[in-house]
Amino acid sequence: MKTFVAADGAPLSFKEWAGGAPPVVLVHGWQSTGATWDAMARFLSPRHRTLALDLRGCGASADAQGPYTVEQASDDVAEFLCQVVSRRAVVAGHSMGGAIALRLAVDHRELLAGIVLIAPVPPSGLALPPKADEIFRSTAGNRTNFARWLKRQSLAPLPEEQFSALVEAAATIRPEVAIESYESWTHLDFADAARGITTPTLVLPGEADSPNLTPERLTETVLSLVRNSQMTVIERCGHYVPLEQPEAAAAAIHRFARELPYDQLPG
Repeated sequence: MKTFVAADGAPLSFKEWAGGAPPVVLVHGWQSTGATWDAMARFLSPRHRTLALDLRGCGASADAQGPYTVEQASDDVAEFLCQVVSRRAVVAGHSMGGAIALRLAVDHRELLAGIVLIAPVPPSGLALPPKADEIFRSTAGNRTNFARWLKRQSLAPLPEEQFSALVEAAATIRPEVAIESYESWTHLDFADAARGITTPTLVLPGEADSPNLTPERLTETVLSLVRNSQMTVIERCGHYVPLEQPEAAAAAIHRFARELPYDQLPG
């Protein structure tokens, strides 16, 4: 792991794999870490410099102080692009990470070659009905509840090694961090601002994702807002696209990224 220092002095950790251009920066989702991307990075890194962050409060960045919000994470990724990447990059985010990439395209579009939204939380947030809300909240700091919830997120059971790694990653996240970030992504409200996004955008939903993040719902809540966007449905998977179909997702990102400009950032 490597470390960079965010604008407020918080040390944030990341992994890096060698590769070509444009670089691809990977942003994980809720109660996760950069380890979510290990399988996909093996397919991306032969062609693209690939970097995966641990967001503040998560994994090797667990000691970084908050706020633990989509907006703060967007600013952290912007600082990371300036300090570490130094050229326009493709930012790919999974789930909550997709919302972070969208926020980045609103606030820091000059840093981006493109964004990839993998089973993303829409810019209008994802308010859940009371029963689902209770289940999500119950996973914070509770290994058993998290494992039970996680089993329902993939189309087929994940390999035991990957499943255990996700459970262990969630265990690094303090309950108050999980709840604050949950409150942030469920109550997002920047759909109007997202209509102004001009950054090239690729949406990658899982074919069998949950009722809230199906390809049809994401067409309504993301694709219809972002003018310069396209969608490729990743088949035979649920919500955890980077682990269920890492090769297919990496191939889709490469096809999208290879046509994008990735010049060095000014200054």
